[in-house]
Amino acid sequence: MSRVWIFLVLTLCLVLNSACAARRTVLGPVRDLSVEANQAGMKEFSLGNLGAAQVEFERALHLNRSIDHREGALINLNNLGTIRLKQADPDGALGIFQEALELARAVSDRAAEAELQVHTGDAYGMKEEYEKARSAYQSAENISLEIRDTLLRKRALGRLGALGITLQAWEDAEKDLRDAYRLDQEAGDEPGMALRESDLGVLAMNRDRSEEALALLTSALERHRKLEIPSGVSLDLQRLARFYLSRGQSSMAEEYAGRAFFSHTGSGDPAGAVQDLLILARACHVQGDDQRAMEIIDRAKEMLKELADSKDLYKNIEAAEAELGLNP
Repeated sequence: MSRVWIFLVLTLCLVLNSACAARRTVLGPVRDLSVEANQAGMKEFSLGNLGAAQVEFERALHLNRSIDHREGALINLNNLGTIRLKQADPDGALGIFQEALELARAVSDRAAEAELQVHTGDAYGMKEEYEKARSAYQSAENISLEIRDTLLRKRALGRLGALGITLQAWEDAEKDLRDAYRLDQEAGDEPGMALRESDLGVLAMNRDRSEEALALLTSALERHRKLEIPSGVSLDLQRLARFYLSRGQSSMAEEYAGRAFFSHTGSGDPAGAVQDLLILARACHVQGDDQRAMEIIDRAKEMLKELADSKDLYKNIEAAEAELGLNP
C-alpha cells in the first residue's frame, strides 16, 4: 500500500510540474510581450506621442491581466494615469490611480503606493482640491519615512512645498522645500537641487527677499542648463521674467520672457509659451506700448486654438486683459 501511495504522490508531482512547466511556457512569452509593449509606450511618451503611448500601455496592461501579472499591471496603470495627467484629465487620472493603489496594497508594494499617492496629489492639485492634494502628498511622505526611501520622501516634500507656495503658506512651504533641498544635497542629486532652488526662488520672491530670489533662480537656471533639462531652463527663464516684472524692470522682464518663449516653443510646450506671452504683454503695458501688448495677447489666443484643454489659460488671458485695461 505504501508503495502505491508513493507512486501516486510521485505521479501527482510529475503532473503538477508538467502543468507548471506548461504555464511557465505560456507566461514567459506573454510577459516578454507586455514588457516590449510597455517599453514601446515609454519611447512614444518620451517623444510626446501620448496617443501612441496610451495604445502601447493599454496593450501591455491587457497582456499582464491575461496572465494575472499584477506587478506588471501596476506599472502599466501608473503609466496610463500619468498620460491622463499630461492630457489635463485629472478625473480620468484619479480613477486609474485609485485602481493602481488598490493593486499596490494587494501586492504589498509600499514604494509603488507612495509614488501613486504623489500622482494622486498631482491630480487633486489640477482640480484645485488642495486639501485632498495635501493629504495625498502627506501620505506619500509618511510611507517614504516608514520604508526609508529618501528619493520618494524628497519628491513628496517637494510637492508639499510647491503646494504651500500655491496656498501662500510660506512658512510650511519653506520648511518642506529646505528639507527636500537638504536631502538632495546629501544625495548629490543635481536635478533635484535645481528644481528646489527654483521653487525656493519663487518663495523668496513672494516674501520680498529679492537678492535671495535672484541668486536662487539664477543658480537653478545654470544647473538646468548644465544638466541639459529644457523644461527646467524654460521654467527658470519664465520665473526670472516674473521676478524682473515684479521689480518694475520691464526691459529685463521682456528679455527673459522672450527667451522663455523660444525655449518653451522649442521644447514643444505651447502652454508654457502662452504664459510667456502674457508676461511680455504686461511688460509692454508697463512701457506704455498697449498696442503691442494687445497684439501679443491676440497671438496667445491663436496659440490656444491648437491646445486640447485651454480653459485655465483662457482665464489667465482674460485676467491679463482686465489687469491691463485692454478689454474691448
